[in-house]
Formats: sequence, structure tokens, C-alpha cells
Amino acid sequence: MSKHQEGQEPLVSVIIPTYNRLIYLKQAVESVLQQTYKNLEIIVSDDCSPENPQAMIESFQDARIRFRRNSKNLGNGPNVAGAFKQAQGKYVASLNDDDLWNPDFLEKLVPPLEANPNVVVAFCDHYIIDADGVINYATTEAHTQLWKRDQLKAEVYQPFCTIGLVDRSVSPASSALIRRDKVNWDELLSVGVYWDYYLTYLACRSGHGAYYYPERLTRYRVHERRRARSDRRHRQGLRHAE
Repeated sequence: MSKHQEGQEPLVSVIIPTYNRLIYLKQAVESVLQQTYKNLEIIVSDDCSPENPQAMIESFQDARIRFRRNSKNLGNGPNVAGAFKQAQGKYVASLNDDDLWNPDFLEKLVPPLEANPNVVVAFCDHYIIDADGVINYATTEAHTQLWKRDQLKAEVYQPFCTIGLVDRSVSPASSALIRRDKVNWDELLSVGVYWDYYLTYLACRSGHGAYYYPERLTRYRVHERRRARSDRRHRQGLRHAE
């Protein structure tokens, strides 16, 4: 357990950008509330979902949760940037509304940042789960190798442009903790679906290092809607390259 005292200004701000995934969102919020590290705030940022999740969020009756809702659909980049800009913590983390954290995610990633002022981001590996939350171990191992996390050690990488931008080992959308004051969050406003990759770029550009924690502390959910979104991102990337 962290030695930081509760009741002070939130040390860790967790943003959960969401759009129309009520059931998964509830599970995501629960995984944050179950953290063994308690000195946190949660900012749920709804991008004008047809099914407003406000009542569900308020049902948690936890003062650490703040809910914000855009008056119109803004898209991923502006929604995420708006949430990050409201963060008050020394460190910030994002959790996709359909992903999950293990209870010790923050407990294990806060200390490397506290111990190393030259580190801008601490990150870990993740499990792959299906729509029902069941771990796919074969796909998990394949992803670990794909993003070359099997080649990383528990240490500081500085600079980390190769592992961050070429190998894409850092996954800021759900598996990283970032030093808030080292990033200009306004720069995410116009990025769109690639905000997570661009956030890695901003962290690299800071000149600070990255710390890798060699455990799977998060769970990345693969389901039909996410597959469709991945295909859309791929098509947009191809159009951008033309």
C-alpha cells in the first residue's frame, strides 16, 4: 500500500472517456474503486452518449468520482483532452471504458514515478480478454511479443522514442501512469482517434524517461465494436498516408 495520505489533494487522477458502453463502463469504474492505492480521483467523461450514464455513475456514491458530459459529441481527442485538463493529481492515467485494471495497478506504478523525477511515464503489460472478460492467454502472449514487451526489463528507458513510437510498447490508453505537468494536454484536442499514440509522442518529446513494470496489470478487452474501431483507425491511417 502506498504511504501517501488520503484526504489530501488527489495524487492520481484517473480519466475514463466513455461513449455508450454502460455495462462495460460500470466494470471499468469498479476496477478503479477496487485499487489498493486509494489516493485518487476518477473523472468519467461522457461524449454525449445516447444512453446517459450519469445515474449509474452517481449510484456508486463515491466522492472521488466526478462526472462530466459533453453537450455534443466531440470525438475521442477532444473528449480525452477535456478530461485530462480537469485532472488535479500529480499523476494521471486513462482507462478505456471497456478495459479493466488489476487491483494493484496504481500501487505498483506510482512508486517508480515517485522515486525517479526524470521519469514521465510508468507502464506495464496487459492481458487480452474477450467480451465476457475471459483471458485469452495465447493472444495475450502474442501481443506481448508483438509490442516487444518481452524484450523489456524493469528499468528506466531514456530516451524512449524507439520503444514508445517505433515498437509501440507503451499503451497510454489503459496501461500507463503519466506525470501530469510534463504534457501539454491542449495538443490532444485535434488528434482524434490517434490520441493515445500522440500522447506517447508528447511524453517522448518531454525529454524524460519511461519506466517499464514487467507484469500484466491491466486487461484489454477485444470485442466486435473494438474490432470495428480498429479497422476504422487503420483505414483512416491509410487515407492519411495517401
